Amino acid sequence: MAAGRPLRGSLVATPRSPLCLALNDKGEMMHEDIVCKQLEKLVDEINASNSNYKIKFNRQVKQTKNMSLSGANGRLGVQPSSVGYDISLSGKSIQKQMYSFMKELCNKECDGYKQLNTKLGKKDQPYWRVSDFSVVKKAAYNYATTSE
Repeated sequence: MAAGRPLRGSLVATPRSPLCLALNDKGEMMHEDIVCKQLEKLVDEINASNSNYKIKFNRQVKQTKNMSLSGANGRLGVQPSSVGYDISLSGKSIQKQMYSFMKELCNKECDGYKQLNTKLGKKDQPYWRVSDFSVVKKAAYNYATTSE
């Protein structure tokens, strides 16, 4: 790499390149756009299952891998990860309502925190790393039942 530039002919991973991929539970490569389509379909399915549900799909413009569901209590974050998906809880009240459910669903404590400030001792947005979309689906359906 010369002067901060890649060598001529070398592959460079940019946020939208096919090199920025995650693996699904079968070891196959999964692009963030595939996760996006899975979540959009899931939101339609959830809303169709109950007329009281008003769940929305959100995706950040600049950090397109940052996706979430909103419309219930807080946000349920879903991001592609190296093994499949990271499911996170954003908001203090949703953390109180869903932490135990997620711990039981994933059979473990959270894998870490998306928002971590060790200087302030602040840990926000716990996440669980999962390989199976059915876990994301169960978390999303449970999220739809939450209220503030």
